[in-house]
Amino acid sequence: MAKKGGGKKKGGGKKAKKPQLLTSEADLAPFGFRVKDIVSTPMGLKGTVIGVKILPGEERLALMVEFPGGKVSPLELKLHQPALGYRKAPESEHIWRDVCILREKMKLEAEERAAALERQRLRMEALALEAALAEKANKKKAKKPKKVEGEEVRPETAPV
Repeated sequence: MAKKGGGKKKGGGKKAKKPQLLTSEADLAPFGFRVKDIVSTPMGLKGTVIGVKILPGEERLALMVEFPGGKVSPLELKLHQPALGYRKAPESEHIWRDVCILREKMKLEAEERAAALERQRLRMEALALEAALAEKANKKKAKKPKKVEGEEVRPETAPV
């Protein structure tokens, strides 16, 4: 049976650079949107505008939108036609999104703070335990009388 693949990959090894997203107000003005605007599609989906991208080979601009779940997709709006049903969501929706993002950040910070306090408490307990063990060891060393050769050491208290 002949080997497949041969081990080495063909090609230069470098990937082609992705076209950068244009995010300035001037680039987005023809579409009527700004970065972080919520867009409602004719199908009822809602996404967030992340910029404008020049489509390779076609030299055409496409409005790039990120949908829930991280899917990024171009909305190919014709500049000379109306928005074809794509419209900006109301300001209340933008505010609510920002509130939800802020709540999520606060929740993560509270969890991090609680974890840090728990680590600090455990460290303090470990230090206290080490100090107690060291103190016990020092007391045992101090209680043992030194033996002199030939002498018998008697306990300090008599057995009951």
